[in-house]
Amino acid sequence: GGDWTSLEESSLPSDLVGNDLYGKTLGIIGLGNIGRRVARIGNGFNMRLLAYDPYVTDETAKKIGVKLLSLHKMLEEADYVTIHTILSKETRGLISARELALMKPTAYLINTSRGPIVNQSALINALANGRISGVALDVFEEEPIGKENPILRMGNVITTPHYAGNSREALEATSMRVSQETVRMIKGKTPLSLVNRQQLEELGFLPKK
Repeated sequence: GGDWTSLEESSLPSDLVGNDLYGKTLGIIGLGNIGRRVARIGNGFNMRLLAYDPYVTDETAKKIGVKLLSLHKMLEEADYVTIHTILSKETRGLISARELALMKPTAYLINTSRGPIVNQSALINALANGRISGVALDVFEEEPIGKENPILRMGNVITTPHYAGNSREALEATSMRVSQETVRMIKGKTPLSLVNRQQLEELGFLPKK
């Protein structure tokens, strides 16, 4: 008994109705430490895991539980695309108008990596024209982002302040890692988090590979 209403007739705002992750397809760009952790999270939701990373072998991807595809093929199949790669000449503008046009109109893009990996003008155009359903941005093409940036006023955009690592535990872990890396350098060992090996090789601090 009683009165029943459909979802459309109910007072629940449509923008509070989300989508299940369970069983959806997750596309991961970059299978470094963070990308692999994201894969584990996706696996917990029984998601189909796809990835694009030209530096990872099929064997390694299989161990992680993901299927490697070309960037464009992955974009065509994914319901959610999440970016976890460094910013370089190779990755700057990696996601632009062509790539966004390949995504499903129901798909969502997530960028917690570096802003310039995604072409912002192409993204705004895709969002405005319903080319993709939405985007979540933790980083921006220009930072700090201007208050008048149109992307901040779009209804299908979620923005966050790139501040997730500001917990006591994370800050303590960072301090510990810096100390450990300093000790390694003093002992003449190569830092585990080395990002400029080529420069150190050229200066003679490290043997060339």
